[in-house]
Amino acid sequence: MPYAAVNGQKLYYEDTGEGASVLVFSHGLLMDHTMFAPQAEALKHRYCSIFFRVLCSGSLRGHEISTITRTYRRQSEGFVALDPESRGCAVSGIRSA
Repeated sequence: MPYAAVNGQKLYYEDTGEGASVLVFSHGLLMDHTMFAPQAEALKHRYCSIFFRVLCSGSLRGHEISTITRTYRRQSEGFVALDPESRGCAVSGIRSA
């Protein structure tokens, strides 16, 4: 399983596809990264897609994949960490350096 370490947090992610442009997908409450499977399939030849999974503190014991991120700032730093090539992908109003 791939993880990005960001500020002492462990962030699970999956990357698929090819291309110079990167799309980052974030799931909503009570969902996970697999909800974007149709989009990943449709976009895989045009974009590199990154899906990350964040579970809240109420996650079931033994089912934690990512550690809990306490602040929005740390969450947004996680997005940037998933763009190691600094491709300029805008996520939630934040641009990678």
